[in-house]
Amino acid sequence: VVANTLKNAKISYIDMYSKKVTDMVKILDIPYTYIDGYNLVLLQILSAFVAAILISFTIGYDVLILTVTIILFFILPYLKIAQSYKTKINLILKQLPDLTDLLSVMVSSGIDFNNALIKISKIADGVLLEEIESINSKIRFGLPIQKAFEEFAQKYNLKQITMFTEAVTHNANIAETAD
Repeated sequence: VVANTLKNAKISYIDMYSKKVTDMVKILDIPYTYIDGYNLVLLQILSAFVAAILISFTIGYDVLILTVTIILFFILPYLKIAQSYKTKINLILKQLPDLTDLLSVMVSSGIDFNNALIKISKIADGVLLEEIESINSKIRFGLPIQKAFEEFAQKYNLKQITMFTEAVTHNANIAETAD
């Protein structure tokens, strides 16, 4: 209810902040998937309020300590999400060259593209390979390869992943045409 009120307030800074947080959270796993930008603002306000109450009861009303504590507890939820986001992005970018190499070796050895994706998701592990497994699931349920990889690229919105996706879908289209 309060998050909807915050959304309807149409405060441009909060709207921009909310979009940025929502974009970061959409690539993170549970428990972050339950948070959007507006709910994070509420969580930040709540944590700052609780910190202010705890500090005022334990230490007293020292304005400097109270101010620093409120600011710190307001920033902490965002810092945790930003750190998790950065970690996941770095892991994916670290695994991308190995995945590309493995995929090209399998396809050049005669394994068709879909089977190569399936084998890769079974023999390797990591954050990126969980995404490949998700892409495989979408393809099995009938989503075209190009659309599944486009959704993957849009989710992360990184230049390296977009280039990888374009190369993969281009090669997959060539392989489908050759069959």
